[in-house]
Amino acid sequence: MTRRCIIIGSGLGALSAGAVLAKNGYDVTIFEQAKQIGGCLQCFWRNGVKFETGMHFVGSLDDGEVLSNYFNFLGIKDKVEVSRMDTHSYNTISLDGERFSIANGHEQMIESLAQRFPNEKDNLRRFWQLVDTVAQESPYYDLSRIDRNPQLDLRLFTTSINEVIDEVIADPILRNVLVGDMSLYAAQRDRTPFSTYAFVSNFYNRSAFRIVGGSDNIAKALAEVIKTNGGKIYTGCRVVRAHCDNGSVACVELENGESFEGDVFISDVHPMQLSGMFTGKELRPSFYSRIESIKNTPSVFSLFLKFKPEVPYMNTNFYGYSCKSPWDMENYNDTTWPRGYLYMHHCHEKEQKYARSGVILAYMLADELSEWSQTKVGNRGESYEKFKRAKAEKLLDAVERDFPGIRSQIEEYYTATPLTYRDYTLSPGGSMYGMAKDLTLGLAGRVSYKTKLPNFYLVGQNINAHGILGVLVGTLNVCSALLGEDVIKKQMLEANNSVISARQKSVLIIGGGLGGLVTGALLAKENYKVTVLEKNAIIGGGLQTIRRKGVDFATGMHIFGGFNKDGNLYKIFDYLGIAGKLKLMPTDENACDIVTIADDNATYYLPKGKENLVEYLSGIFPDEAGNIRQYIDKLFELSQEEDLFYIRERSTEPNFTSLSEDFKNPYNRLIDRYIHNPKLKRLLCYLKPLFGGEEDTTPAFFNALLSVLHIGGTFQFVGSGQQMVDMLKKIIEEAGGEVVSSEEVTKIEVEDHVVTKVVAKNGNSYVADSYISDVHPDVLMKIISGDAFPAAFRKRLKMIPESTSSFKVYIKFKKNAFPFLNHANYYYNNSIEYPKGIMYVTPPVENQGEFAETMAIISLMDFSEVKRWEDTQTGHRGEEYEQWKKATTEKIFDLMEMIYPHFRDCVDFSFASSPLTIRDFLGNKEGSNYGFQKDSRNLMLSQMAVATKVKNLFLTGQNVNIHGFCGVSLTAIETAEALAGHNVIVKKINEHYNNYK
Repeated sequence: MTRRCIIIGSGLGALSAGAVLAKNGYDVTIFEQAKQIGGCLQCFWRNGVKFETGMHFVGSLDDGEVLSNYFNFLGIKDKVEVSRMDTHSYNTISLDGERFSIANGHEQMIESLAQRFPNEKDNLRRFWQLVDTVAQESPYYDLSRIDRNPQLDLRLFTTSINEVIDEVIADPILRNVLVGDMSLYAAQRDRTPFSTYAFVSNFYNRSAFRIVGGSDNIAKALAEVIKTNGGKIYTGCRVVRAHCDNGSVACVELENGESFEGDVFISDVHPMQLSGMFTGKELRPSFYSRIESIKNTPSVFSLFLKFKPEVPYMNTNFYGYSCKSPWDMENYNDTTWPRGYLYMHHCHEKEQKYARSGVILAYMLADELSEWSQTKVGNRGESYEKFKRAKAEKLLDAVERDFPGIRSQIEEYYTATPLTYRDYTLSPGGSMYGMAKDLTLGLAGRVSYKTKLPNFYLVGQNINAHGILGVLVGTLNVCSALLGEDVIKKQMLEANNSVISARQKSVLIIGGGLGGLVTGALLAKENYKVTVLEKNAIIGGGLQTIRRKGVDFATGMHIFGGFNKDGNLYKIFDYLGIAGKLKLMPTDENACDIVTIADDNATYYLPKGKENLVEYLSGIFPDEAGNIRQYIDKLFELSQEEDLFYIRERSTEPNFTSLSEDFKNPYNRLIDRYIHNPKLKRLLCYLKPLFGGEEDTTPAFFNALLSVLHIGGTFQFVGSGQQMVDMLKKIIEEAGGEVVSSEEVTKIEVEDHVVTKVVAKNGNSYVADSYISDVHPDVLMKIISGDAFPAAFRKRLKMIPESTSSFKVYIKFKKNAFPFLNHANYYYNNSIEYPKGIMYVTPPVENQGEFAETMAIISLMDFSEVKRWEDTQTGHRGEEYEQWKKATTEKIFDLMEMIYPHFRDCVDFSFASSPLTIRDFLGNKEGSNYGFQKDSRNLMLSQMAVATKVKNLFLTGQNVNIHGFCGVSLTAIETAEALAGHNVIVKKINEHYNNYK
């Protein structure tokens, strides 16, 4: 027989319990005294604008996180649209005018706060590990855990927030920053348990969202689940009595006299309201006296703002305090109020640009309104309205100090006081969160969801903990009591099976270069939880940007192809959602590359486009016209042998034996076969610095692929490649992952050919399902367990020569001194000792004019030039090394003077890097530009595979497959597909491109 469940109230606790029970066959009926369901989820409209009364933002809603698991279980995840808050600052704390940004993700938050509190970095890490440990103690927080640690649970319920923070954090300002959002849980010094802080802070720190269209969408979604499963919801129906029979509740009576019988009864009202419902001693007097002994949290004064048009949307919560401490905000007088406030904008649409409405909240005690305590909404008199106006203006005065001009942005405002909340939610004194969690009361301060009456249960913010997470955990406690804990857990797991599987597929990437970041972003799109650990303070590898005297300099990736609308790089990064956001400048179509060969006293202006190039070269070398066409056709033919280069599905895994001999033979021999003119031969080799070309060694396909890219047209980053680094990092973080800088991995532990964990230099340990190395294999061998790879493999690595390194000069020009060159420039002169050749570019900036701001000059250099300093580290190489760098720079400047007379007069300042710099920052052995030298005589020896002998360890980056911007990005696909499945990502890239091109 169907069991009947009567639920009193329609707040989140009532609606969620009703949804669970209705889905499990209960006949659910909900009675709500107000005209609208939802309790603090309610919204209201004024003059065409919607306002939220509570639940202004939620946390942990990324796939696999706790609220996402609950929403899936309740069946509302796809019914509630959300908008992610600023991951770099979902909360902004202002203490006496100094602002602090709270970033999503423990590591991101630690790194952000460590910039202001560098001496507290280790303490912050200890503190957040404790927060995370406590938060996981709920059996419904992490679906992979069943048992709790009762000793830990009890200890942290009896330790105050400030006691724990003071013990771990030394800096008094940082202590206050960490509790800057205490209005979310109404903390009181020495009273509020640390467990409350841990649950709330961890919940929002994982991810934070606003509800698009208002928090009442959650209530509506739950109501839909209830009604779909046969339940009924009645508004405007106040329950005034609960009648008992034989020690159990038999029925409830409404204010209009109607009675409704049930088998199970659940109350979502404040426990103080129960004394009026039960006429006898059904609930013990001690129950009521205990409830009366527990203080309620303060109430709030709310100022709802309707904005004028085009007020920029604020995607953070702003907590403003007039002093350096957020504690004791509820202890105020007429002069000091408000001591603090919370200011938020409401979210009406995805990707919101302008705000329509917002709210400002400030603590207010019900005692301030005792004069009107006996009145009802709409009938409190003019004195009450005057009181509200005065408070509103005073609150705006406080906000104006942090947001000058805010009054001019407001079209009109509306107010609510503790009396408003009291009348709409029946919470005593309009308390925000009901009964306070007070550790000084011990167990007497906690209210159980069970009562003396066996069929009468309690849900809502007064039970367990407040906030959306605390209420839902309380709901599951009640439903577990009715349905069985195993049933609830099984249903939770079943509802989240696909998500849990994806969440459990975690990947740790060692190295935050281009390979690691693109691989991580691709896997993040496949629902992997990605963690990237980078040893340097700046992530990005060859995309790193360095800053000198206030000027940014790109360290690599200066010129690249593949970003035409049908290009391979465009397709990859468009799939990742960033191609259209990158600021790129195409080079001059009439001269993408300018090549000067001094020995021949000739300069060549190579245009974009295959036919244009053939025509241009044929005009200069008419006797070679037919050969030029055949050679360039051959380059395109060879590029077709590499399916991944064209983002095509591969029928089999890469197999070198299936490739043509021309593909594998040295690039210079291919040129010799087609071209006879020695000058033209030298010209066609001009790109060799970009692929580490060595005569009689480097395979022709490297030159073919790079040439095809350049013929298609080249691009430069406007500003630097740091923009791409930041976008890739954001993709990883928005999928629940993290990118950690200054975290050098020093040990990889392996057991039975499986990586078990990695350990960082600072002692931090990381565990994942799979691991990917984006560091040079030589570095990998130094940090991995000695028996992880056989001796033969290690010996093989030592046999592979490194590609050539380079010496780089970075220049800042005087204003309007040197022309902007919208192409790459190559200069070769074999008649002098050094430099025999250089490549130089003038990176564009925003609103680029006719003059260049900076220049990068790259000259190939063998590591032997700096071998005498190989045992030194950056910044500690000595005066002799600095003098050598200056002398080498002067040689390059001498060459530039030959090309551009008076070049030195244009230079404001310059600095240089050597092969040692590349070695130390990128970890490349001997500072090689491109890692291992690819050798046509033994491709299998010099080519690294993505998979390794260690089952869950994979490789990415320039030592695998092909190097360079394009090669590394293509390898990232190959590495990601080693985990996600062969051709899985290629298919998705093409589907996306075909749908949106």
